[in-house]
Amino acid sequence: MGWLKERRETRKKKVKKEKKEGRIEGKEGESKESGERREGEREKKATTLMMFLMQVKVKMEDVALMVVVLV
Repeated sequence: MGWLKERRETRKKKVKKEKKEGRIEGKEGESKESGERREGEREKKATTLMMFLMQVKVKMEDVALMVVVLV
């Protein structure tokens, strides 16, 4: 667990330095650029999830149709 503590300390120092330099804005502790990038990643994941769910829905409709035909 020593490496985790080390990593946290390193991160704290880095964040402190970035705040001093003005790269970090707001209380979240992230720059605007990384916030926008993270938002874009969320949208991409949501789109991928919706596409997957639509495919599952189509497959479920096909299965339901097959069951009706078989019965």
